Amino acid sequence: MSDFNIQFEEQDQSITLEFEQIGGGAVKSVNGKTGVVVLDADDVGAYTKPSGGIPKTDLATAVQTSLGKADTAYQKPSGGIPANDIASGVVPAVDNTLTVSGAAADAKKVGDEISTVKDGLTAVETQLEQTTADMLNAYVTDTASGAIASFPDGADGVPVKSLTVNIEPVQDLNGYDNPWPAGGGKNLLPNKTGQVGPAQLILGDDATAMASATGIYLTSGTYTITVNSSKTSSIYIYAVSDGSNWNPGNTLASRVITIESDGYYVPFLYNSAGISESDITSFQLESGSTATSYAPYSNICPISGHTQAVVMRTGVNVWDEESETGGYDASTGEKVDGDKIRSKNKIPCLPNTTYFFACTGSYNGWVGIYFYDANENYVSVVAPNVNHTFSTPANARFLTFNTSDGYGKTYNHDISINYPSTDHDYHSGQVAQYTIDLNGTVYGGTLDVLTGVLTVDSAFIASYNGETLPSTWISDRDVYAAGTTPTTGAQVCYKLATPQTVQLTANEIKTILGHNNIWNDCGDTTVEYRADTKLYINKVLNA
Repeated sequence: MSDFNIQFEEQDQSITLEFEQIGGGAVKSVNGKTGVVVLDADDVGAYTKPSGGIPKTDLATAVQTSLGKADTAYQKPSGGIPANDIASGVVPAVDNTLTVSGAAADAKKVGDEISTVKDGLTAVETQLEQTTADMLNAYVTDTASGAIASFPDGADGVPVKSLTVNIEPVQDLNGYDNPWPAGGGKNLLPNKTGQVGPAQLILGDDATAMASATGIYLTSGTYTITVNSSKTSSIYIYAVSDGSNWNPGNTLASRVITIESDGYYVPFLYNSAGISESDITSFQLESGSTATSYAPYSNICPISGHTQAVVMRTGVNVWDEESETGGYDASTGEKVDGDKIRSKNKIPCLPNTTYFFACTGSYNGWVGIYFYDANENYVSVVAPNVNHTFSTPANARFLTFNTSDGYGKTYNHDISINYPSTDHDYHSGQVAQYTIDLNGTVYGGTLDVLTGVLTVDSAFIASYNGETLPSTWISDRDVYAAGTTPTTGAQVCYKLATPQTVQLTANEIKTILGHNNIWNDCGDTTVEYRADTKLYINKVLNA
């Protein structure tokens, strides 16, 4: 058999078989391979898949078209098909919510209930936060008033709700409270006498008994009394405070008397044979140790107003605890050198008021309390009594103090000047002072400190000359009575028919925790404050 070859073709692949006439029909070679030939994909024309996958271009045209449509087909979201993606004809839309049933509906119901509970808990949490805030900011409101608005239960750092200052005219009564038991001239005794039985005659008042309203208020110091009388009688000085009396001498001569402490005193004459007004020519009480010529009693008591209101807020201790080394001179009230401790600044105080001098350490002896009037003029000095209390004179507006030599030169934060005087413990000084300009001289009215609204209800006449006065009045030399008018030339302060208002600067006054004293230098104070709840309850329980 002769040699020949056969070639197969399929999809661009071919196999060539070469035969040789060798007998038995054996194949001589396959695609050029001889011997034992193992056919592979290339030998048979099979498709070889690329390592990166079958590309789209290797696929039939129809398959490629079908895949193209799949690329733009709807993709189901991982969370499920939302209602908005469903045709309206398939599932009716109700508020854009897909209607579900079976297990899905149960799951949705549980989810809704959990959401509702969470919303409720959030609302409760918000309410609790608000309630807590309200409780923290809720205070019991209480009031206090008087020359000192004093209360034990103030809240810490909370502004007072209201604070009203009464502005009253200032009248210098020369240390006396009863119009007009003492004059502005050198003779301190009014030309009056009072018969107390046949043997006693009061000088300076027409009363028939000796009491504080009868007495003349004298500050400590030296005075001279002179009585011109046709009868020699014993002169006595009666001390209203303790009922004691003493005899500095007899009439027909001037007698020097020494007043040891401030208070009310009644000069009177005693004659066992009898003494009456007709036996007296004149009498005079004057300051100092030297008698001068007689002068009639003059009751000129000048009137003045206020250009500012000074509001004080302190704790129990009214002292600011500002100290320095040195003392005060007992005769002048001026600062002097000394191995002791003194208050550095003048301490505002109220007249006729009792304070307690507290010292947790030992001050080893005499302590001096020095008093000054509204113009800071020196008035007098006292020492706290054995109970550590002292009372301010009628014209005192400031005080200072110094310790004894035995106290030492270093202040150890152990002294406090306490109001009320019933508190005997040391307290740190927590003093705040607010000075409010009144925009002129004010003789009477009220000031709302928080809003700054000043209501002026009084006016002043420097020299009265028959002006019509619409209401009540005071004078520097007359006692008011309905239907009467002041003396021509007198200073007069009178009530306005229509009060006037002035807008001043508003102020915020904050309390301290515990005891607060709030007062001013113009008159009484009324304060509405927020109390610490716990302290307020304790106050009520202990009332």
